[in-house]
Amino acid sequence: MTTKPRASMRDAINAKCKECVYDPYAKGLGGWREQVAACGGVNCPLYAVRPVPRARAAVDG
Repeated sequence: MTTKPRASMRDAINAKCKECVYDPYAKGLGGWREQVAACGGVNCPLYAVRPVPRARAAVDG
């Protein structure tokens, strides 16, 4: 029996955020990381740890 390697917590968070907000057909909104960084779901339990560019993270505080 072979087991699948366990995903890291970061990979799991990235995948959930991408599943939640990414729209590949939304022209002009950027890739999935840009769309996740623009997420306004402040009530989401993953909001504080969502993947955002370092410059954006410094602004969001």
